[in-house]
Amino acid sequence: MSGFGRKCAGMGTGQSMPMPRAGAAAIDPQAEQLAAKREAFLAAERARRAQEPPEAGISDFVLSKGVTPTGERSIWLAYLWWFILGQISLHRFYLGATQSAKIQVGMFVLSLLLLFTGNMMIAAVFFIPWCLWILGDAFLIPGLHRRYCERHVDVARVFS
Repeated sequence: MSGFGRKCAGMGTGQSMPMPRAGAAAIDPQAEQLAAKREAFLAAERARRAQEPPEAGISDFVLSKGVTPTGERSIWLAYLWWFILGQISLHRFYLGATQSAKIQVGMFVLSLLLLFTGNMMIAAVFFIPWCLWILGDAFLIPGLHRRYCERHVDVARVFS
């Protein structure tokens, strides 16, 4: 054996650390002092923790305040983003529906490119469904907001 991992620096190879017998006093007076200090520290920590109020988790916050922890996303702000910048699907990005937001932006950009190249009929194939989807989002925003809140409450429960 190389002596790697030995607890006592003076131990050579092939030697083992003497273990105190059960019920017998420790052999080394330094070990007795260290054990006494450890016990005193643990007792002090237990007393300190008993005096502190318990840490409030996210579920305690929800129960005490009556609000959800995902209040950083407002449904009214989502509607404002839909009204002002609905063309670039900012409301969907805001509510965490990034895949569908990217598809909406792609349809919008593709229809504009086709419109500027003179392919009016093909541009209409993408532009009309895009317009209907954007108008339909006025009714879909509450569901997007609810899914966003549920997803983040589930994550908050994991970490609480």
